[in-house]
Amino acid sequence: MDVGRIFTPLDWAKWCIDRYGIYDAWLQGARIIDPACGDGVFFRVLARTALERGDPITPRLLRRLVGVEIRPRDRDTFLHKFLEVARVAFPADNFVSRDFLLYESNEQFDIAIGNPPWANFTELPESYKEFAKLQFQKYGLVSSRRDVLLGASRVEFGGLVLKKVVDRHLRKDGHGYFFVPLSLFFNEGANAHFRPKVGGGNAFAVEELIAFEPNVVFSGVSTRHGFVHFRRSSWQRQAIDLETIGAAGSEGKTLCYPSASGEAWRVGSPPIDTKRIEVKEHQKPRQGINTCGLNQLFVFQRPYTKEWRLPEVASFENGRGEHIKLDTRFMMPIAHRGLFGRPSPPVQKYVLCLYHANGTALEWSEVSRLHGVGDYLLRNKHEMENRRGVFIRNQIARGKWWVLLGVGKYSFSRWKVMWEAMGRREYHATVLDGTWQGNQAMHAYIASDCLQDAMRIKEGLNDVLPAHLSTFRMEGTCNWAQPGRVAQALTYSDGGRQLALF
Repeated sequence: MDVGRIFTPLDWAKWCIDRYGIYDAWLQGARIIDPACGDGVFFRVLARTALERGDPITPRLLRRLVGVEIRPRDRDTFLHKFLEVARVAFPADNFVSRDFLLYESNEQFDIAIGNPPWANFTELPESYKEFAKLQFQKYGLVSSRRDVLLGASRVEFGGLVLKKVVDRHLRKDGHGYFFVPLSLFFNEGANAHFRPKVGGGNAFAVEELIAFEPNVVFSGVSTRHGFVHFRRSSWQRQAIDLETIGAAGSEGKTLCYPSASGEAWRVGSPPIDTKRIEVKEHQKPRQGINTCGLNQLFVFQRPYTKEWRLPEVASFENGRGEHIKLDTRFMMPIAHRGLFGRPSPPVQKYVLCLYHANGTALEWSEVSRLHGVGDYLLRNKHEMENRRGVFIRNQIARGKWWVLLGVGKYSFSRWKVMWEAMGRREYHATVLDGTWQGNQAMHAYIASDCLQDAMRIKEGLNDVLPAHLSTFRMEGTCNWAQPGRVAQALTYSDGGRQLALF
């Protein structure tokens, strides 16, 4: 399996070995495992350091190193490179060609080190996913296999590797040193069961986090990444060091604050019970409408004009460049940058949303009476029926293959308090006529049937959210202001339910 393989540069493997005194610990008897060994760069650095210091590389020393790598062809590469550097052969039995999740040895180690695959569940090969679901559940990273099909679908595979290292192979008070995607600690939702919580009851505790600026360690890698030092211990401190390293070296340290509940960790300021915005429970933040991968068929465009309302029948262009005349009663305008204070785009997009205002999908007898719509859908029925995903498959199985996800009564509320949820660096919510729909995860909103209520929520969000979001250091990312993160600043007035900020 080649997904997520990012090789560690030799200089940065040496940085890890030197910074944490791993070579000296090895000489003094520490046993070391690399669960995603690749071409063995960390072990080669240990051998190179021994030669530089004039220390003999004895069979006894080498027996304390174990590497596991899923790709069998990497074994010869590793053994050749190690012999070339160390001038002695690595014990072949200590390089295990196996999926680390199937590595069943009960041997315990003092140190785990490496750079596990950077991939989430959705990126794994289809043939591997059923096995992976079982492993995520086995090591407590999801509550059930169903979770990885829902909100936890972006759970990090590397987190699973680290959790197995801790649970099965690391001695009590043993240490781990790994290059990792920072989403393990700072993204909402999916990795909540991986993150240790403040206080006791954890499998491991994070001692230190390091954030790397882009292209410092891994050239061309856009994923926000860093380095974690953890220890097998149940007790997680309330604050840990977070150091940022750029091209010129360390750019300083700040404090990072783990949560008590598994929520995303904060940077720079401790969790505080900020001024909350009161809403009704049905007003939870939501993403925009989801076509389940068929934007090219469900999303249409016309040249942009300030007057976005449409005649009864109008000509549209779909994502394939086809021009079709369609009934416009169920064409919902999609929010665009111009609504948030930036220049408007040259085209206005619409989503074909075949739903009543109560959130129920139209029946085929109703769809077929709409000018051009029934014929258009029938021409594309095969693709619409073959969309993948648990929820959409359930709807298709009921015969409604023209439906979408993320549609409900809330989609047709009179007003929406909407904001851009991805890729922005500044938070700004605005109030829109409820006909406007969000563009999948690009936008999020809170629905309201009262303009005064919508304005109150907007003002509260714009007052509270900039400081709240800044503590997560997710500016410019896909997780900037997604619904789960914004929901932490809300309190629900009609059910006695309150979402914790920490």
